[in-house]
Amino acid sequence: MYLEIPTLFNGITVHQITNNIPDRIMPYLKYKHDKVFELKSDEKLFYVVASNCCIGKSDWLEEDRVINPTLQYDYVYLNIY
Repeated sequence: MYLEIPTLFNGITVHQITNNIPDRIMPYLKYKHDKVFELKSDEKLFYVVASNCCIGKSDWLEEDRVINPTLQYDYVYLNIY
């Protein structure tokens, strides 16, 4: 797993990439089922490597899914298991 993301996003687009993966990300691809996601926000690119993940949008202020995994997103962009 690899996360290269800011704490907050001001708008976001997310898509899985399979080609032209940046060289700095390649060492984190350890298993054939690993996936690379490119996140774009404020014209900057960020990357996530994950075997399964859920990317969503919410208006949570006091909680997060790390502390409370039962929270549901208001909108799910991507859900891969």
